[in-house]
Amino acid sequence: MRRLKVPFTLAARGRPSGGARAPGAPSVDEVLAPARALLARLVRSPDIAQGDLEAALAQLTATSSTAIGVARASVWLFGDDRSCIECLDLFDAAAGRHSSGARIAATEAPRYFRALAEERTLAANDARTDARTSELCERYLAPNGITAMLDAPIWLAGKLVGVCHEHVGTPRSWRDWESLVAGALADVVAMVLGAAKRAEQARSLEAYRSHLEQLVEERTARIHESETLLARERTFLATVLATTPVGQAFFDREGRYVRINDALARVNGVAPEATLGRRPSEVIRAPGIGARAEATIAEVFATKRPSEPVEMLGGRQGGPRVFFTSFFPILEEGEVTHVGCFVVDITAQRHGELERAELLVRERDARLEAENASRAKDAFLATLGHELRNPLAPIFTALHLMRTLGEVARPERDIVERQATHLARLVDDLLDISTLASGGVVLAKRAVELSTVVARGIDGVTSEMEHGAKHLELDVPPGGLPVEVDVDRLVQVGSSLLANAIRFTPRGGHITVRARATGDEVSLSVSDDGEGIAAGLLPHVFDTFVQGERRLDRARGGLGLGLAIVRGIVVAHGGRVSAASEGIGRSSAVSVVLPRARASLGISPQHPTPAPRSALRATKRRILVVDDNEDAATLLAMSLNLMGYETEIAFDGETGLAAARRSRPEAALLDIGLPGMDGFELARRLRASPELSAIKLVAVTGYGQPADIARSRNAGFDRHLVKPVDSPRLERVLVELCAEGPMPAVRDDVS
Repeated sequence: MRRLKVPFTLAARGRPSGGARAPGAPSVDEVLAPARALLARLVRSPDIAQGDLEAALAQLTATSSTAIGVARASVWLFGDDRSCIECLDLFDAAAGRHSSGARIAATEAPRYFRALAEERTLAANDARTDARTSELCERYLAPNGITAMLDAPIWLAGKLVGVCHEHVGTPRSWRDWESLVAGALADVVAMVLGAAKRAEQARSLEAYRSHLEQLVEERTARIHESETLLARERTFLATVLATTPVGQAFFDREGRYVRINDALARVNGVAPEATLGRRPSEVIRAPGIGARAEATIAEVFATKRPSEPVEMLGGRQGGPRVFFTSFFPILEEGEVTHVGCFVVDITAQRHGELERAELLVRERDARLEAENASRAKDAFLATLGHELRNPLAPIFTALHLMRTLGEVARPERDIVERQATHLARLVDDLLDISTLASGGVVLAKRAVELSTVVARGIDGVTSEMEHGAKHLELDVPPGGLPVEVDVDRLVQVGSSLLANAIRFTPRGGHITVRARATGDEVSLSVSDDGEGIAAGLLPHVFDTFVQGERRLDRARGGLGLGLAIVRGIVVAHGGRVSAASEGIGRSSAVSVVLPRARASLGISPQHPTPAPRSALRATKRRILVVDDNEDAATLLAMSLNLMGYETEIAFDGETGLAAARRSRPEAALLDIGLPGMDGFELARRLRASPELSAIKLVAVTGYGQPADIARSRNAGFDRHLVKPVDSPRLERVLVELCAEGPMPAVRDDVS
């Protein structure tokens, strides 16, 4: 592949082709001297130095025609998508004019374009018969009267960007020095393209810098103006409320105080903090005045008109007091939201003191109320997840049975499966973000090869990948990338990144998963050629509820939680995440970096391979299913039967305990939220029965918070699975439990 260190240097590398120089014939230096002179003048041209592409190319083609002695010389460049190459300037020596616009598609001459990428120069003495160029004959050579052609590839930053194309109408044996001159001209073109690109970048940067400066200046001025106005308004309102000698108060629809100033508090003899939330009759001590005020407030709410000013007489210890009072409505969009009042005390006034202790009590109460609300929210989300997952479980099991039994309505089943998977992912995201936000995530770490995690993550999105006709490229070594992680959580990270790439990659697009080791770290990246990420959004893609432009159709769905959950899980593992994109329509990539495990694990499967169905039928095992959702229990039992297991069903804890003691199953799948005796209590009783001490217990439940998993472990469960559980995963778990300890086989008398 050709590149000259000094683009315009011409050095003789031997004699011109054709044998020894005849007596009196010019030397190599004499042959090259005119070309050297032309190139020297060319590179000193202001157009080339300044990167004026159009003018520079015109000079280059004219110089090329003169230096090599050809009828026509041209410069061609690839388009952005590299699907074709286009002529930017063609110089016709005979006519003395320039033209442009011709195109050649890359698919029309694959051998020609391959030769450009592989050869220093492409010299075709007869392009019509040369294997490298003959594909061009019908489409390009014949219509343009081209017989011999000399092409020099143009390289810029290690990339083939175009070609310098010289040609004549008769066969011609190209000489070495002509190829050398053509290559030097191609290097000058590359130099011009680089200068033009740098000049364009400089102009863009300067325009962007000016725009930013102007924007910052405008925004700064607006912010300063807004802050000034806001400060003035605040100062004015605070001054009015604090210094006015007129008492002021505001009431809600129930006639309770929502705000009161010091002047009126002194009139009432009750601190403002003690007044808020109470009615006038509960605050004003003078008989009848409070009730009269409440009646007036109700009248203003009803009529939407101010009351007539009235005189009210009251008395406390120290003598009578006289007030002039007026009530008025506060309207928002035509409706009365509050009623205000002015009270002028025309008697001696007494200063009301603020009760600091009461403020502290109110602050403490507010904090306790917020904490209680947070706990109530977590409890609500856990219940919501359970209630949503319960109906999802029989849906997924039914879908698996439909697929296994080979039903006809496959498109409809696939639609239901995709939508149910999407709903399950939304529920998981909602609960996971709550757990991560509260710092309650618990990791069960173990050493595993990253390739195993990636494979499981891909399994979770296979249906979506196939539905969207996406092309997946996998570049993950099978071994040598050990990590110590919570496998299920990291699989969740992989599936989430892939699902995100699938969502924003158009149909037929490409997604690449790549993993590498760098020192003490392992990196995993998922890239796509989809929509890309806007520059303004890129720094915030890992924030909670952040999404791109929201369209009314919500075609892509989601809650904006996926990448926030990814970051939370990765950070909990001591890793970090990053996202990269050149902008909208320019693709994107998300990378995860994790600490590398101390020792390599080799290449070995991380999950036991399920036994063949024939073997399961020969040694059928008995499993007890306990779930108060009869549909879920029945479908789960049917799925287990298809796997080769013998099943028994119970719909409550008491019945399940009796069934276990009667049939002595090797394993039990228990729902947690059972009526009467819940799943935790049932597990403890099964463990306490000597005849069932070896039973394998699996919690299959809608409760999936860390506290729920810890309770399952304490109750004696061997596994905790969160609904909906897909059948392949359930089968894998059962096989793992079989491998951990004896599960005596039940003889199958039927087979």
